[in-house]
Amino acid sequence: MKLSQIWIQAGKYVLAGALLFSTTLPFAATSAYAAVPKLDQIRVALFMNTAKSSNTSVVTLKSDKGFDISTRSASGTIPLFNAADTSIRASADGFRVLLLETENQGTAKAIAEQLSSGADKVNVITYTKQGKLTYRVEYGYYVTKEQATAGIDTVLRNGTTSALIGAFKPVVVGNARLQAGNTGSEADAVRTLAVVNQAGLYGNVVAQLDAAGQAQYTVWVGDEQDAASLQTLQASAAQLLPGIALQAADNKRPYVIRKTEAGGVHYAFNGGNNQLLIHPKQIGVSVKEKSDNTYRGDIELSVYKDRLAVINEVDFEQYLYSVVGAEMGGSYPTEALKAQAVSARTYALMNGLMYDIAHVVDNTFDQAYSGMGREATNVIQAVEATRGEVVVDGQNKLVQPFYSASAGGVTADITEAWGGKGYDYLQSVKSPDEGTAEKWYRILLNDGKVGYVFGDYLKATGNSSIAGFSYYRVTEPNLNVRMAPSTFTTLGPVVGKLNVGEQVVVLEEVMVGSPYVWERMLDEATLSNLLAKNGVTTGGAVNSLEITKRGPSGRVTEISVNGKPVKVKTPDAIRTVLGSLPSTLFEIEQAGRYTIKGATAVNNRDSSQPVYALSGNQSQGSPVSQSQYFVLGANGKGNSLTSDSYFRIFGKGYGHGIGMSQYGARNYALQGYTYVQIIQAYYNGVTLTKG
Repeated sequence: MKLSQIWIQAGKYVLAGALLFSTTLPFAATSAYAAVPKLDQIRVALFMNTAKSSNTSVVTLKSDKGFDISTRSASGTIPLFNAADTSIRASADGFRVLLLETENQGTAKAIAEQLSSGADKVNVITYTKQGKLTYRVEYGYYVTKEQATAGIDTVLRNGTTSALIGAFKPVVVGNARLQAGNTGSEADAVRTLAVVNQAGLYGNVVAQLDAAGQAQYTVWVGDEQDAASLQTLQASAAQLLPGIALQAADNKRPYVIRKTEAGGVHYAFNGGNNQLLIHPKQIGVSVKEKSDNTYRGDIELSVYKDRLAVINEVDFEQYLYSVVGAEMGGSYPTEALKAQAVSARTYALMNGLMYDIAHVVDNTFDQAYSGMGREATNVIQAVEATRGEVVVDGQNKLVQPFYSASAGGVTADITEAWGGKGYDYLQSVKSPDEGTAEKWYRILLNDGKVGYVFGDYLKATGNSSIAGFSYYRVTEPNLNVRMAPSTFTTLGPVVGKLNVGEQVVVLEEVMVGSPYVWERMLDEATLSNLLAKNGVTTGGAVNSLEITKRGPSGRVTEISVNGKPVKVKTPDAIRTVLGSLPSTLFEIEQAGRYTIKGATAVNNRDSSQPVYALSGNQSQGSPVSQSQYFVLGANGKGNSLTSDSYFRIFGKGYGHGIGMSQYGARNYALQGYTYVQIIQAYYNGVTLTKG
């Protein structure tokens, strides 16, 4: 499918050739292809009103040589402005709140800083009013006047902002305007604007398509909220501009308003059938609202579901430069990078225009994409070496090439992660995910607390306690003791400090820190909050957290709290319920529950049952009163028996575990596997072909 096969109809992008794509679930079946589809350019949503993306009301773009600004509509792509500005801002034209009009730049800037957080940004528009530079502080983007009116109350709740506004009464402004004079060239409009401003009226140059779809330029005066306020403006403007014809502006046909903004230029456009195409005059356009990431290709702006949509339209293979760099990284072996390139290419083609106006979003709901900053020479070479290659099944249909960071030694069957139906090519298989992990020690502090320290900072003394636990000496000053060992993505909270020379009891040696193994500690209060946040009612304290079902790969498919199964939409959602666990391939160890194995019986106990200490020929001992004590198991690990309830969750893998393991692909490549062999190791019965 080529970009030229996408056209605009009634404000929607429609796939030519009637290719249909299901978007109901990430594993939903798609319609059969007569042949493998092609894509010259891909549309990536940077901002979009969908659950898988984020929103912004304004976008800030930078390019060293400026921009060409055009409009896309049913008439085609029509050039409008040649912008020499290296930085521009753009937004959809709608209702806003005019917070203040002032000649004081400092006050305008202070208000903007106060309201800088959130998706609804502040725009500080400037114009020369009767020879004096004036600042208009506008806030937000609203679809209706009523929403904007409510926005005034929201802003004024900020006491600092309210004080800065002072006696000025905020008012709703909208898109009802007067057209000053006739249409003509851009230069004619600039001259008319100077007359309007000198008369003390606010106005801007506007480019609009005429009935024939050609660009024309004029000046629009005002920003009125409705017909009544426009009529009032027209009466006063007629007196101030007696030599200029004034009429209500046509805000139905596609238009773009060029405004002067403090520090640059701002373009506001109407939605509907109007899309604003912004083309940098050199390769690379940075987006401030995306951490100043720089992107290849063009930026298209439109209004989708009443919000600004920011789409990066980029060469398909160049899109993969960034995806492979972000998803895997240039440090991986070449064959692993090639396998990632083929999988990422297949994924993007498989889903088609999944979001109506975009093929993919720029995050891990689809594939991580952050522009040119994640590109690397070997990554680009891997993409180019596999250009056009995709993964197909036995019927020559594209597969769903899911992948995750690490499978933890075994990939997931799709049904044990997301439910639904399975695919023959997505079966659970072994994966070489072992990596170089870091050694941590689980230790007992003098105050009875348990924590973790990095293995390099303790040295064995060679001595043991009477219970058989080993003593270690601290070798690092001001050593942090953490609630859980740090991994490659998390840093455990600090629960204590140790100094050089202190002696501690080591309960267990733990290997963590690679994408392969991880560990979490949750106290009862934290776990209760997590469960409540995810709609799980416990009816009181969390007394037990147990794994009650597992899938084919050993992944957890059901957990029970206080003996009651927790309901989740899909098994993989258990990770969210328990605080964003790296994977569902885990075990749970609950402090305060323990098993005493005797010669002929097994006795299960919990912290409500006391432990008794006996000595000599006593027939009845005394209960141990401290809140926490430990037993040494036959495996050499110390287990906590405590009246304090907490849960230790430890596991392997990172991600849903379906399909290719990126870390496993790395290790396969190091073992000499080709990218074809890597892909076929993870996707059963597939082949590679070129579209």
